[in-house]
Amino acid sequence: MNDLKQWSVSIKHPRLLVFYCLCLSFLTACNQDSASNNGTSPSVDLGPDLTVEIGESVHLSPTIKNLDSNTISYLWIQTSGNTISLPDNKSSYIAFTPLVNDFLEFEVTVTDNQDQEYKDAVSVTVLPENGKYTAQLNWTAPTENENGSTLTNLAGYKIYYGQSITNLDVSIIVNTPSETSYDIKNLDSNNSYFFCISAYSTAGSESKCSDTVDIL
Repeated sequence: MNDLKQWSVSIKHPRLLVFYCLCLSFLTACNQDSASNNGTSPSVDLGPDLTVEIGESVHLSPTIKNLDSNTISYLWIQTSGNTISLPDNKSSYIAFTPLVNDFLEFEVTVTDNQDQEYKDAVSVTVLPENGKYTAQLNWTAPTENENGSTLTNLAGYKIYYGQSITNLDVSIIVNTPSETSYDIKNLDSNNSYFFCISAYSTAGSESKCSDTVDIL
């Protein structure tokens, strides 16, 4: 790494993405029923989509009609949102407590003794407490210096953000070079925020900041 004054060979800035995790109650997902319920056809139903708050327990269990409950198996998968730990995804139900605002989707597959599968899906919108939300930042780690040479002494990243694109007055140091994401919590849902990220080396050199992204 060249001296700080020689920016032409400084670290290339990482590319930054931001995911706005405030999920509003009007967001819904389409449930997919594997068979129409005409009173006689087998069916699996996870019920309506849910809206909960951070820290509120969620229990999902399908209603099964016209299937012998002694001859069926279950398989749960998560198809959207931050990963929720499912210790037993072959149980007849799943339960969890979301810790961040999010939009989660789950699908259950019920298989009968003739290997016929019946599926249904449900979404869980997790609202932040007291009008707060979390911004999830994701970026790609730089691999070379601006002069094209291989970057070998990456030390970490510096995140800058604020409520004005010209005044990113809050900074966060991520001192683990292998990290490529960071959650900034308790942001005010009534305000706009702007973010950029730089990389720095073990010698103390810092790259230019990435392009600024925003949440409006």
